[in-house]
Amino acid sequence: MLNLHWWEWGLLGVGVYVAVVTLARLMQARRETLLAELTHQAAEEQKRQKKEEKLRRKREREALRLKQLQDAKRKAA
Repeated sequence: MLNLHWWEWGLLGVGVYVAVVTLARLMQARRETLLAELTHQAAEEQKRQKKEEKLRRKREREALRLKQLQDAKRKAA
């Protein structure tokens, strides 16, 4: 094993501690950033899907109204 003095072991321990804590904080910050980004994307996707569903329903209603008008014209003729 390494032949180090007690103060060198202490410095090594402090360095390891600082490195591990820094890495943990960086990983946590990245996780929070990623989570926020994915949450935003999910919200945008839900908005898009609702908008598409609303447009689809509107088109269906318009098609039904058009069919009803055509049927009414046929009956009147």
